[in-house]
Amino acid sequence: MTGTQENTLARRIEIPLVWDSVGQVRLEAGMLFSNFEPAVRDAAIMVASELTENIVKYGAPLDGQPVGFVSFELDGENFTISSHNAVAHNNNLQAVQTLLGQISDSEDPRELSLARLRQLIEGKIEGPSQLGLLRVATDGGCKINHSYSDAVLTIVAERKVQ
Repeated sequence: MTGTQENTLARRIEIPLVWDSVGQVRLEAGMLFSNFEPAVRDAAIMVASELTENIVKYGAPLDGQPVGFVSFELDGENFTISSHNAVAHNNNLQAVQTLLGQISDSEDPRELSLARLRQLIEGKIEGPSQLGLLRVATDGGCKINHSYSDAVLTIVAERKVQ
């Protein structure tokens, strides 16, 4: 935040499983973080975008509705952006859980990201690039946690504001 202002917010946005949702979340994040330094605002927009893209790409209808959710929380010192969605295929769930475990266990997520890029360039990876969550950890400077319960995957990205 600029100056010594304090801000607390909590917001949850329904995300239809369509690509237009990414742009809408980018605008919403930009407005919610408009009073922050550009680096914090840009990180929040990127994190919200990446999590929303994952909802659209890998999500499944939740309670019969073609939606997921992104939530924003800010306590003055940290921001948290979370995604909540059903998962279309079990192999997608396993892949994201594996990657998030690697990120969590890594002392340097940038090395994971570079290794993943090398594997992609060398054609050693089939399927999704999985660079988005690595970007949340590296470029976004976020600590990432996740949980899976009642068929809903929740990914939580948290970062200090300062």
